[in-house]
Amino acid sequence: MSLIQCNKGSTLIEIMVAIMLTSIAIMAVMSMQPVAWGVAGKTDHLGRAAGILKSELERLELSIMDPDNAVVNGTSAYTVYSSGQSSSNQSVDFPYTVTSTIGNINTNSWWITVVVRWPGNATGITGGVVVARQDVFGS
Repeated sequence: MSLIQCNKGSTLIEIMVAIMLTSIAIMAVMSMQPVAWGVAGKTDHLGRAAGILKSELERLELSIMDPDNAVVNGTSAYTVYSSGQSSSNQSVDFPYTVTSTIGNINTNSWWITVVVRWPGNATGITGGVVVARQDVFGS
């Protein structure tokens, strides 16, 4: 009598269990898709806002560093449009509200604060920098 039996192939129950486990895995991955699209959209808006914030800080810093420019303290706001793709693959312009504040710290120093907001995010992102003119080194 042989102790080794030769069972060839898979039974119907093993195949059904394999199909069920594969189906559960596929459904689990598909259920994460809407969350991934939402996070991708938020990341896209945040990246665009960070670029606008950096550009505005640099623009204001350069205008203050110009010795021929009279620095105006106060707050200004305007809207920037950044184009992108909507969920239906159509080109859309997304509005970003940029609010800039320039405050005088002392004779040759100013504090710049920039806030960039977009629809769906009333808080937005904020950045600031201290700009100091060094007229001693001017020619």
